[in-house]
Amino acid sequence: MIIQEANYVKYNRSFYKDRERREAGKKVLLEFFKVNERVMNGLTGFLIIDNETDFKERIVLTFWKSKESMTAFYSEENNVLISLVNKLKPLLSEMPVRFDYKVTSFKTM
Repeated sequence: MIIQEANYVKYNRSFYKDRERREAGKKVLLEFFKVNERVMNGLTGFLIIDNETDFKERIVLTFWKSKESMTAFYSEENNVLISLVNKLKPLLSEMPVRFDYKVTSFKTM
């Protein structure tokens, strides 16, 4: 499983204006990953999860081989990321919150 190659995780928490915009945001995200997966050096996978009790909240986890790859992608100078944010911005009630994590253990069952 490719995700086992991940050493770092970027946590992205977003709040959408409403349920319809969250659904539209999912389409934007899935298209983004489909189109850009080859140019996102070091990305090993992603996970999109929606809060079942707060229909406005979504968390996107991206999995990276190295901290350098993750940092480079999330750089303020990355036009690919800027384009994604600009597409999502009208759908969001506030800008996403991001945190970095180091994978210390991972196992699939």
